[in-house]
Amino acid sequence: MQNTTKSVYTLFNWNILILPSDEEIFVGLCNRPETVPPFAPPDAADDLLPFILQNSSAIKEFNDKTGVGFDSDGSRYVLLGNASDPTGMIRFSVGQMMKPDEIRWKYEFID
Repeated sequence: MQNTTKSVYTLFNWNILILPSDEEIFVGLCNRPETVPPFAPPDAADDLLPFILQNSSAIKEFNDKTGVGFDSDGSRYVLLGNASDPTGMIRFSVGQMMKPDEIRWKYEFID
């Protein structure tokens, strides 16, 4: 019997990034897993943020009324509220990985 359960991510600040290939991906902040790195709790010297940046593979399905979508890997994404980035972390991180003229957001950020 194969395990068909896929990951579920709840993004509390998010947007959809349109890649140069015109594929779209979810990008946002979600709660940090309890163990970082996996299987080892952080020690007292670690200064960890309470959230991590998460991005999906190409979006295969998205219902903008419910905020629920699925990527090509079969992971489910639950997007809370409107597209937002009050910390600036999403735009900063994407700006470090892509040229400014390549960055296209599907929705206007509401901060």
